[in-house]
Amino acid sequence: GIYSGAIAIGTGTTFKYSSSANQTLQTGVISGAGNLTKDTDASSVLTLTATNTYTGVTTINAGTLSVATIGSGGVAGNLGQATNSATNIVLGGGTLKYTGSTASIDRAFTISAGTIGTIDVPSGVTLSLPGATGTATSGGLTKTNSGTLTLSGINTYTGATTISAGTLTVSGTLADTTAVTVSSGTTYNVNASDTIGSLAGAGTVQTSGTVTLTSGGDNTSTTFSGVIQNGSGTLSLTKSGTGTLALSGSNTYTGVTTISGGTLSVATIGDGGVAGNLGQATNSATNIVLGGGTLKYTGSTASTNRAFTISNSTTGTFEVSTAATDLTISGAVASTTGALTKTGSGRLILSGTNLYTGATTISEGVLRASNASALGTTASGTTVANGAALEITTTINAE
Repeated sequence: GIYSGAIAIGTGTTFKYSSSANQTLQTGVISGAGNLTKDTDASSVLTLTATNTYTGVTTINAGTLSVATIGSGGVAGNLGQATNSATNIVLGGGTLKYTGSTASIDRAFTISAGTIGTIDVPSGVTLSLPGATGTATSGGLTKTNSGTLTLSGINTYTGATTISAGTLTVSGTLADTTAVTVSSGTTYNVNASDTIGSLAGAGTVQTSGTVTLTSGGDNTSTTFSGVIQNGSGTLSLTKSGTGTLALSGSNTYTGVTTISGGTLSVATIGDGGVAGNLGQATNSATNIVLGGGTLKYTGSTASTNRAFTISNSTTGTFEVSTAATDLTISGAVASTTGALTKTGSGRLILSGTNLYTGATTISEGVLRASNASALGTTASGTTVANGAALEITTTINAE
């Protein structure tokens, strides 16, 4: 229905809409120092169309609250005239549906613990908000509809971030433990270097700047089958934590891939400048960095001219997982104090001049040295575990 009368909400009181029927509060201004809550029925839509001046908390616990204007803090709009404190908009399991034009607003919000707050932005529209910047909660955020939601602040919610439709642009930061899912056909635009809990889905990850996306803070294992690309900037990817991130898309990002913890699993490693699971960077050794984690290769027999670097004082692990697979790679051509460990039942063939000075350990499978300096400086020695093998097809330089 439509209600056109004015509503005054007194201090310390709450106006609750709990009906299963859709309702538009039209023309009449909602005023006062009290609160407004969309409650109870998940199927109903409450639409606010007046330039409302109430200054209390707006809470969406169920269903949808639809507005075309959201004034910045202290400015009247459909969503009232409260300050921009994150406590004045609370997503508690319902949907905030924005139907207006492109706008940038300083109103932050809070997501109630254990709930999913949803923000709906229509096609062709960008809505910029600071985000959930208040006290950290276990709530999660879902972005729906085909428009763009931009979060510019330091978001503190620790629940999942799901892009179900459209684009989520983060020019601020998300919590280090939020699990990000980028659904097929959607875009996660990373406009500032950020750490997230994990990355999953089949959409697109890109940037408009020169940034690094670090994934792994929640120590879980996920698969991302979409495309990671530069966009209008240059994107680098870092894998942290103890879990596994499996990439299966034809990725075109050209920044640095760093594995500082856990496992980054790929089935293709293209030559320098060729798209593959591991991106499209040049074959410079600085573009793949093993910094304490594992690069796991699950594909078929292949050769790549991509080189890599092992960070100082760390052990970089290379796993070739299938016994019948040979992977030929140039190797760690940068001079560092890092060490190399080979795991997996397949064969790793090092074809380049390797300059790392740490130990070489063959824990599983086969490591073939086809260059005189394939095993680094050899100053720290080479260890071959029981059941593993070292194949030497050339004279090895020993120090």
